[in-house]
Amino acid sequence: MSAEKKPMFKDAKSAVISIAAIILVIALGIVGIDRNNVNRLTKTGKKITTCKEAAYTLIEERFELSSMVGRILVEEGLDDPIGPVVRQWDSEADVEAVSHLYISLDQELDGVLKRYYGQAVYLRMVPYFEEIYRVELSLTTPVEEYNGQVDTYNAMRASFPASLTARRLERGALPRFSIASALKGRP
Repeated sequence: MSAEKKPMFKDAKSAVISIAAIILVIALGIVGIDRNNVNRLTKTGKKITTCKEAAYTLIEERFELSSMVGRILVEEGLDDPIGPVVRQWDSEADVEAVSHLYISLDQELDGVLKRYYGQAVYLRMVPYFEEIYRVELSLTTPVEEYNGQVDTYNAMRASFPASLTARRLERGALPRFSIASALKGRP
């Protein structure tokens, strides 16, 4: 009893049609996966931009309030260590530069707070410090949302099929805000 081998295809024409159909299904699958990755990266990118804009708006407000503290110091004939930092603010700067500048501003505000606490000039600065504190508390949420979205984006971008799409679209890894040390719950 010899087993008779049946051909996979009855003729060459059906073989070509079957192979072409398989190639077409694979190509459509690849295009679909790529399109899905583009959509996911774009959607997450838009969320990141929204969170970044919200954070930058609050950071800019904090810089404006800090400049008022600096003006009070100048009006009182005192040194203004805040002014040089505030003048460096650039709303077009990247997240890493803004984070570094934010921490520098926080250090200067901390120094002013400690140096002039208990003096007459401090009483003029208190309303601004309270408003700076309010802005800092408001900033926590957009920064956390931004960092969470960036983590999602970077993880998505690093996964196999999305990494090819990201490379094709020339989208690199995004930096996180690194201002957690400055968000201490006080101005």
